[in-house]
Amino acid sequence: MEKLFGDLDLAALVAHPVTIALVVLGLIGWAALSGLSLWRGTGRLVRSLELATDAIERSPDRRDFGSDYESVAEQLEGDPVLSSRWSEFSHSLIARYEPFPHYRSTTRAAAWFDIDLLRSSAIGLDLRYHAALPNLLVGAGLLFTFVGLAFALSSASGVVNGEAAERTKALTTLLGTASFKFITSLAGLTLSIAYALFRKHCLKQAERALDRFNRALELRAPLITLAELQQEANNILRQQADRLETFSTDLAVSIGQAFDQTFDARLGEHILPLREAMERLAEGMSTRTEDAMGQMLDGFLQRLQGGAGDRMQDVAASLERLSGRLDGLQSGLGEAAARMAQSADTMAARMGEGAEAALSRITDQMSGLAETLRSVADETRGAGAQAGRELAERLTTAAGGFEEAARAMTGALAQAAEDSRIRMGQQTEESAARLAQQVEAMMGELRGLAEQSRTAGTDAIQAVAERIGHAAAGFEATAAKAPKSSNARRPTPAARWAAAPSRPSSASLKRPKACEMRCAVSSRSSKVRRSAPARCWRRAVRQEPQPSARA
Repeated sequence: MEKLFGDLDLAALVAHPVTIALVVLGLIGWAALSGLSLWRGTGRLVRSLELATDAIERSPDRRDFGSDYESVAEQLEGDPVLSSRWSEFSHSLIARYEPFPHYRSTTRAAAWFDIDLLRSSAIGLDLRYHAALPNLLVGAGLLFTFVGLAFALSSASGVVNGEAAERTKALTTLLGTASFKFITSLAGLTLSIAYALFRKHCLKQAERALDRFNRALELRAPLITLAELQQEANNILRQQADRLETFSTDLAVSIGQAFDQTFDARLGEHILPLREAMERLAEGMSTRTEDAMGQMLDGFLQRLQGGAGDRMQDVAASLERLSGRLDGLQSGLGEAAARMAQSADTMAARMGEGAEAALSRITDQMSGLAETLRSVADETRGAGAQAGRELAERLTTAAGGFEEAARAMTGALAQAAEDSRIRMGQQTEESAARLAQQVEAMMGELRGLAEQSRTAGTDAIQAVAERIGHAAAGFEATAAKAPKSSNARRPTPAARWAAAPSRPSSASLKRPKACEMRCAVSSRSSKVRRSAPARCWRRAVRQEPQPSARA
């Protein structure tokens, strides 16, 4: 330090009380000037906000604010502090006219009117500088303190060198310089605290004025949200749709009425000549149509008569062919009835032959049995004549049983033949009835056809109907004769039984004594001729007269 400044005693100069006082006064002046600019800026903002708030609060509600909006807007636009922000905020307002004229805000007023108004061109405050000024004051005080300490320490070299008096003087100067240097640090800290409190007070007043202004403005121009705007838009669209529908309906009705009136007037002018022309055309057409229809009907009747005659001739030819077929059918049915009767006769003859063969076999077996018993009786004559008589009675009883069995068989065969005849007669009658129904249906159709076209072929139809009637009568007669002819040609079992050769009865089973004696002699004379008694028995039976029951 001495080399730089020579003999100048800087330490004493820095440690001089005047120097320290000047430094402290400089710090105080700096803080005072900064505080004054802050107080002026915030005061101007507060006054502008109070004036604007009073202008807004003159309107007690939204209705009055909507009416006084122009005057309020003019006053705010004339304020240099609020004009820029008000012009921007006014574009976010929406004018509403229902149920009364009023304004709605799409954003909050605090987004436009805040503490940043101090930075406007009308005020020009640097808020960052004022926020950093307390730190700057502390730094300035510390700076002067450390500068003084540096000079004091550089001038304290006499403490080490020299005599005791010099050392004492140097030490006293060092301590005095150091004590005075800490005064600047204390002044910087004090000013920093005081300015921070002052800044907070000024900003609080400005914020309080801003809150009052924003609250008054939002009460008169309340915030409208996007959901509310969408709902109102939907309501408006719905009302518009209803109105458009009503308008469309009214427009269509009015257009229709206008068209009807215009068309009625214009069509009446154009249709009248057309109607007259159509009436004349209709009269001419009716005359020509009547003539054409008369000619058409005449030609149609002529063609119908010619066609009906041809058709009736065809029908007559068809009926003649049908009559021939019915005649052939009649002859065929007669032949069928004859064949059925012949078949019944053949069956009855076969049944009679079978019965005769069965009776012959039974008679032969009885004859053989009697011959065998007689031979046994001859060989065992010692048994007695009483046993022979009992045996003869038993044989007579057995012969009676055989005769009853033959009669029952004959009755069963007769009943079967009768049932067969009845069934064939029923089938023949059913066939005749079905054929008669078909013929009657055909005759009914022909009668209907004859009634429809009796003017064209009445005689031909009657002739054909008579032919069909004769054919049907002949067929019915043939059908009625068929069962009779079958009954006449087929003999009953009783008649066949009466016409058959006579059979031996129970009485004829008793052989004459002469025959018995001859049979006995023949059996004794020759054992080889075993069949002689049987032949003798048959001979006696044939010679015996028939009973009256068979007659």
